[in-house]
Amino acid sequence: MLGEILRNLFLGSGGAAILLAALAGLGIGLAGLIDLSKRDIGVAAALVLPAVLSAALMTALSHNLWPRFFFFCMGFAVIVFARGLHIVPALLLSNRQPAASVCGTVLCAALIAGSAAGLPRYYALPKQDYRGARDYVERNRQPGSAIVTVGLAATVYHSYVSPDWPVANDAAELQRIRAAHETVWLVYTLPAQLKAASPYLWDSIEKNFEVVKTFPGSLGGGQVVVCRDRSRNSYPLARSTSDAKVR
Repeated sequence: MLGEILRNLFLGSGGAAILLAALAGLGIGLAGLIDLSKRDIGVAAALVLPAVLSAALMTALSHNLWPRFFFFCMGFAVIVFARGLHIVPALLLSNRQPAASVCGTVLCAALIAGSAAGLPRYYALPKQDYRGARDYVERNRQPGSAIVTVGLAATVYHSYVSPDWPVANDAAELQRIRAAHETVWLVYTLPAQLKAASPYLWDSIEKNFEVVKTFPGSLGGGQVVVCRDRSRNSYPLARSTSDAKVR
């Protein structure tokens, strides 16, 4: 998880500025937590321990650590960070009032405005574009070809989007489907989760399939990926003006 955070921080020309902003935010949060601890150590512990215990449990279970596992802690984080935004100006201004309080309030308002600026991105894309991937496969498949879903994508397709699409729960099932059909299309999502939960299945996918198209969404790492059997993909893909460039 830390590796992914650092990789994304340094992605692009603004990586250094983002890193500095993250370090400043960490300092502000720490200042807020220290102040809350001085006021009531029990309250501070109640704000921090849920995240710490959740991270420790997921690590002990060798489970992937996703930021969304900690969404329930966002309210706690806002309390700590907002307190820090008031404490830091007070320290810098030697607690001169009302300037320190006004400065803290302005910083909180700026943080809210900055957060709101990112909202359009989450309305521009679906959370995960399962329907787009389904339509693409149905448009490009040939008679007699098979479509198979795996991992978390299988749950969505089987229960909601395309109940008639078969599911491969392991590498052996996938191999049986491949042996019975001339061409096989495969759809998955959240590759990091799939690799961790089903390593043999993931190895089979990497060995025998190639990525044809990826459908992004607002969920980080939650792209829906369409693949085709590497050894039998002899016919061309249908083209449309809405299709992105095929990899």
